[in-house]
Amino acid sequence: MSNEEILKKVRCDEMEIAEAREMLILNNTRLVDYIIKNYNKGLIEKEDLYQTGVVGLIKAVDWLIDKGLKQELKASTYMARCIENEVLMYLRGIYSQK
Repeated sequence: MSNEEILKKVRCDEMEIAEAREMLILNNTRLVDYIIKNYNKGLIEKEDLYQTGVVGLIKAVDWLIDKGLKQELKASTYMARCIENEVLMYLRGIYSQK
């Protein structure tokens, strides 16, 4: 089931929010892997980047379920931006401490 179909079912009360949240997070973990490979240059543990990316994914999923998208934008596009922003904030924090 696609991200948009899951969100549509939540809005029509055909699916529980907790179930939809879990499905969206599990369905998009590969997106986290895809995004963090661009930032994994061997200086930082991959697990740290992955955890940070998952935090961004969870924030995106929560926002999508709560507020939704007004424009014709794919949910995965919004998730990718949130994941990338979370990873970049994490990297800025690490490099500013050095």
